[in-house]
Amino acid sequence: MIHTKFKVSEQITPMEIPIVIIRSHAHNYSETFIDDHIRYISNKTTVLYGWPFPRFTEGNQSVLSASLEMKLSKAIQARQPFSSELQNEYSLGLAQFLERSGARIALLESGLMGAVTSVACTLSGLRHVVCCLGIEVHDNGLLKQWQPHYQRFFQSASAVIGTSKEMIVQLAELGINLDRLELVHFGVSIDLEAYANPSKSAPVFLSVGRFVDKKAPHKTLQAFQAVYEKIPDARLIMVGDGPLLERCQSWVQEQGIDSAVTFTGARNRRSVHDLMSNARAFVQHSVISNSGDSEGTPVSIKEAGAHGLPIVSTRHAGIPEIVREETDGFLVDEGDIKGMAVAMYRLAKNPKLAAEMGSNFQMRVRSCYSRAVTIGRLQSLLVEVAESPLPPSNKKELKSLATQIKPEIANLNNAQYCLKLAERAVKLKDENTAFKFFNRALSLDRSCGSAYRELGIYFYKAGDHPKSYLFLKEAQRWGDLTQSTLVLLEELEAKPKVQTQEIKLYQERIQFSNQSLSKRPRRILIFTNLLPPQEMGGYGRSIWELSKSLILRGHTVSILTANAPYLEQKPYRNHQIVERHVDRELQLFGDWSKGYAKNINDVDEVKKIVLHNIKVILNQVRRFQPDVCMAGNLDFLGDILNPILSCGVPILHRLGNKSPSYPKQLTPSSNLYCLAGCSDWINQNLKKEGYQPKNFALVPPGSTLNEYYRFFLPNYQQLRICYAGLMMHYKGPHLILEALHFLKKSKVPFSCEFAGDFRDSNYEVFFKKLIKNYDLAKEVRLLGFCTNDKLRGMFDRSNVLIMPSIFEEPFGKVQIEAQSAGLAVVRSPVGGYKDMMQDGENGLLFKSEDSTDLARKLLVLLGNPVLWERLAQQGQTNAFQFTTQASVKKLENLFERLIHKRKAP
Repeated sequence: MIHTKFKVSEQITPMEIPIVIIRSHAHNYSETFIDDHIRYISNKTTVLYGWPFPRFTEGNQSVLSASLEMKLSKAIQARQPFSSELQNEYSLGLAQFLERSGARIALLESGLMGAVTSVACTLSGLRHVVCCLGIEVHDNGLLKQWQPHYQRFFQSASAVIGTSKEMIVQLAELGINLDRLELVHFGVSIDLEAYANPSKSAPVFLSVGRFVDKKAPHKTLQAFQAVYEKIPDARLIMVGDGPLLERCQSWVQEQGIDSAVTFTGARNRRSVHDLMSNARAFVQHSVISNSGDSEGTPVSIKEAGAHGLPIVSTRHAGIPEIVREETDGFLVDEGDIKGMAVAMYRLAKNPKLAAEMGSNFQMRVRSCYSRAVTIGRLQSLLVEVAESPLPPSNKKELKSLATQIKPEIANLNNAQYCLKLAERAVKLKDENTAFKFFNRALSLDRSCGSAYRELGIYFYKAGDHPKSYLFLKEAQRWGDLTQSTLVLLEELEAKPKVQTQEIKLYQERIQFSNQSLSKRPRRILIFTNLLPPQEMGGYGRSIWELSKSLILRGHTVSILTANAPYLEQKPYRNHQIVERHVDRELQLFGDWSKGYAKNINDVDEVKKIVLHNIKVILNQVRRFQPDVCMAGNLDFLGDILNPILSCGVPILHRLGNKSPSYPKQLTPSSNLYCLAGCSDWINQNLKKEGYQPKNFALVPPGSTLNEYYRFFLPNYQQLRICYAGLMMHYKGPHLILEALHFLKKSKVPFSCEFAGDFRDSNYEVFFKKLIKNYDLAKEVRLLGFCTNDKLRGMFDRSNVLIMPSIFEEPFGKVQIEAQSAGLAVVRSPVGGYKDMMQDGENGLLFKSEDSTDLARKLLVLLGNPVLWERLAQQGQTNAFQFTTQASVKKLENLFERLIHKRKAP
């Protein structure tokens, strides 16, 4: 089979999945919006067309046998009803072609195509999706003729697409189950040669559309006439043709306003773009026609928005869904000519208002209705359907899930609600519906262990053993395996074919094998100022994790730290593995008042504390006899390095802050001292400031990424934002609120969780006041301090992490943890970001302290789900360069080098 490969632009990545698209007429690559989507969906697309029997490929080549083609041609020419025998023969012939095509999915363009060809798709075993365009589910004449035939694809299609929420409701009323319905808009190009400038353009109103009843062009003309009477330089340009054109032209002449109204007839898209770029506003008075015909969501309105035009239209079909009243333009009731005239008059008299509304709508179209966004959503749906197992062919008819429970569309963004729907479907033995809602629940919250288990069973029954293994293994990680599924998992682990490359990578990332012991166990003395559960930021946590890993590697470890009970947090899981090796005998000559470091002012008291710390450490050196020491954060501990070095004990100073806690003139000169920054930025910065130890090294803090890793990525349909870190001004969480305020004004839906505790009461008051002032209480959750378990839970519910640090963040441990969980990261370009972030490759950077730019970057993600997922996947791959295991191996190698220097003559 020869597939057509289309040219791609606007950062739209075609699928590689072979697809057949079935439609009534030949495609026109330059004119129709549906064709725009067709050309970008896949690199392996076969288009079939024809009415009433779609069967032609490019060049009018029939895919059916010559004898069958002859029968169909004769029947069509005779213009007589088609016999059931002929229809059955057609379905069998088309099914044979579909089997040969190699396609994995079919997209049936319109409900009529669904009625005509869904039988052939079912016979060939081809999963199919029906995209309803509007007229076939609204027009009374078509419904009377075709509604009984719609039941074919209502039962067989994997999904039925509506292009507006109003159409979704209409389809549900016609009898299709809600669980099969999907909302996918047609998008528009935002890559234009010229954009509108309503603040400087003349009061020119533009209308684009066929002159038919549902567009009500005569009502647009009547509204304009009222405006023209008050503003003589106002103009109306109407693009299109159709049965009502001549009547409208005659009316304009009768009213004597023909000098102010221009009828252009049908125009190509380039010509329409030129007209839009010079207009003040776009107008369209859509109504439900006498035949019941209705709009879906008019593409011309979205095109106008892409240009930056405000809209004047009606509260009809999907229009209120995309045009926000008083924000993107004005909407009036159907038939309200006076109201439409008032709205047009306001925009004609106030170009500044027109420009503001046009800018608002342009931002909305870019973020929600660009061609890249809508094609990405369509592709995601098609991929999900193509990769899902077919239901058993002998499946009995079951009672619809929708008759048992009425799912509200808004609740489908709630993971627990989706789980309930899935569990109800299991009880009804409706496996296909259960699969869909378990899948949906996991995409919203990847800590749903029962969903992993049930999907594992589903894939096992479908014969996809590698996927079954992955899901059951995840269920085991969450402790949600039953005895029977544990037996199933053990059976899968014994199958050689299950050991695919994907599974080997999965096992590597979750550290499937037990942690190996070091071949050269050493006695290691670790000292630092703070250690969990007493902590102030992420540095102590990294020392704790490295200490735990060294212990598990078989090293004999002793840890000295201070006791700061006022910083006590909830202990980590299994914290006794480390705590039993800890002595909290050191003292601090300062604390962190309101989150900021503050020294004791009494000089004599400071000297006393430093001498105490030196004594404690030297006593431990004598008792413990370490082979090597690892120093952590030494703030408020004093000069304790040189006394240890004078005993001939090497020290690896693992530095996670910009400063090593001593001035450059006190840098230890011993060859046994190594300064190891957590990022290249720290090391280069130290060198610039004049620090010159004998040994420099680079040791990232690493993290236990296996605990955060999820092979199942979140969905990218709505922004689910999170932040993790101290709730302090220098960490910048208030910048997130400012960006969220921008998103809310733009009517962009989102949620946001903040993990971290406030250390400054003034900042806490300021932050919570911002939440109130920006009206973000419903969208924002403050979680407070989070243990690793709670942090993982937040990542499982999120799809983007923001790191808005104002100060020069040395590394950013939370970034790699979020990336390993499959989140895209948006951060400020400060400190050591270059070690792990490349803008546009594995994350996005925004201008430091610029909340508007942060909002723009979030809209970039929302507007391009394909890019969003690519950044998340690449970020996940890159993150695994920074595991705790990798850092421990670097530490062990550095320990050996220092020990070798200690033994050298």
